[in-house]
Amino acid sequence: MRWIVCTQNLAKSFGALKVLKEVNLEVYPGETVVILGGSGSGKSVLLQILVGLVPADSGRIWLHGYEVTQFRKEKDWYPVRLKTGFLFQIGGLYDSMTVFENIAFAMRYHLRLPEKEIKKRVQKILDSVQLKGVEEKYPAELSGGMQKRVGLARAIALNPPLILYDEPTTGLDPIMGDSISRLIRHLQRTYNISAIVVTHDLSCAFKVADRIMLLYDGKIMISGPVEEVKKSDNPYFKQFLKAIKE
Repeated sequence: MRWIVCTQNLAKSFGALKVLKEVNLEVYPGETVVILGGSGSGKSVLLQILVGLVPADSGRIWLHGYEVTQFRKEKDWYPVRLKTGFLFQIGGLYDSMTVFENIAFAMRYHLRLPEKEIKKRVQKILDSVQLKGVEEKYPAELSGGMQKRVGLARAIALNPPLILYDEPTTGLDPIMGDSISRLIRHLQRTYNISAIVVTHDLSCAFKVADRIMLLYDGKIMISGPVEEVKKSDNPYFKQFLKAIKE
């Protein structure tokens, strides 16, 4: 089966700090891959590189069949970003727009749909993330969990085959974090979406993942199905578990 995301020997440094070192990653259609890692492990930088927000120093990247490391112009990214949703760690919503406008924005800009069709689609998407009656509210009027749901609604607005999640449960209480994790899994199963989830939240990782990777010292140190990783004696994974419990 052909992958939807592939990286080969991906590397990135900021000055003397080597953040990513020869990262090799593959994600297949309908698969959710969770990348675990502590603060500063480079997992969020990896996502930013995948969507072209940060350039890689070396290595190769393929997304949706395009070798994006060959892109030289911003417009080259258009077909890739059209097929890729992104849930930012801190909302990423437009504060000056209502919930409806935040979700409708991409439909108006990319699809140029009639307003009647946009309204219908926005309502359907809000239903799918279990939000009703918030269309006219502004982000500041919503709780952190509700903002995450709106961000997720916006990420799926164009029916992308791939969504990238940057710390989706950060800043949420355990109950709301669990709710978001279950929602991510529900959307993946309902729409057969591929996903990369970067997180340090083990509870979230075990709920949403088909496969888990541990990013440590800029390298993928462990990779496997959830149950296999849970039982792993890998010393780096044990060290990660110890660190998050302290």
